[in-house]
Amino acid sequence: MSVVTVSFFSDLDVSSRTRRVSFPRAARPTLHMDIRQAMQSREFYACYTTSDGGTVALDRQGVTVRI
Repeated sequence: MSVVTVSFFSDLDVSSRTRRVSFPRAARPTLHMDIRQAMQSREFYACYTTSDGGTVALDRQGVTVRI
């Protein structure tokens, strides 16, 4: 089974990373919902690398940016 490793952050700064968690690879809407539900109270942002090498960042409300 393929997994996606997600980093969680408390602020918009790389030094604020709180933890990393692996999620089963899923359709993007499902993955994003799972990530948002997994955020702890002090976590407001998360990001992960896609299979094609891009980066996706999302916030607690579900706003996403793909780079």
